[in-house]
Amino acid sequence: MIISALYSKSPHLAIVDEFVPSDQALRPFAVDDYLLRALSKDELEADAVLHFWPGDPAIYLGMVDTRLPDFQAGVDFLKASSYSPVIRPSGGLAVVSDPGILNFSLLIKPAGGRLSIDDAYEVLLRLINQVLAPYQEQVQAGEITRSYCPGSYDLSLQGKKIAGLAQRRIGSAIGISAYVSLEGDQIRRGQLIRDFYQASQVQEAKRDDYPDVLPESMHNISDVVPELGQLDRFKAAIQEVLSTDTASQSLLDLDQIDLSKDLAKMSKRNQDI
Repeated sequence: MIISALYSKSPHLAIVDEFVPSDQALRPFAVDDYLLRALSKDELEADAVLHFWPGDPAIYLGMVDTRLPDFQAGVDFLKASSYSPVIRPSGGLAVVSDPGILNFSLLIKPAGGRLSIDDAYEVLLRLINQVLAPYQEQVQAGEITRSYCPGSYDLSLQGKKIAGLAQRRIGSAIGISAYVSLEGDQIRRGQLIRDFYQASQVQEAKRDDYPDVLPESMHNISDVVPELGQLDRFKAAIQEVLSTDTASQSLLDLDQIDLSKDLAKMSKRNQDI
């Protein structure tokens, strides 16, 4: 069981499936905040939401990154490298997004009260491991210290990081987000984040908050399980796993949702970059 054990009855899952163009890089975070608030207030017909949001090249930065000695120089470097920088509301440090990476969020409102941080992460860990189970592979959770955005719930295959997790909570709703590196030049992604920190004068930082990125510490799903190395294949596998764990699934039409307030909050967060 992935999420059904969190509810008093088998839940209905709503699905949002979008690709984020570079001029709308703030949008997925506004969508998640809106849906988390609506879940918390029981304003959705669904009990949980699965939100897919891969997109054009972007770097999702954490608030800790904004305290780099020359953060603006780092932002300018990212823009010159054709990546849209975004300060995100969840997660601690910089991660890469591009069409070879699947970003997705699982938004839940457990019936039995709030989950601990670790228990919420375990939900997504179980989901990804069930996706991988037919291929006789399992991810391990544990910090990969020289990856970008290292944390205790880094997910690794064969000793190298392939995914990272983050959480955001609004009211009684919990959003667990993941990026999963599926295909593409993962070494270049690592080099990009390493160069961002160098451009931001990380060596002058007063606190040791930033990773010494070793690009070779990470790789893609396609390096281990080629059959799952494309966006459509991995998304379909996630939906198939959740179809056995939910009463029903339906697509959620975002055109009927007013995101203006949440987009304004994200714009304010990012107004200086």
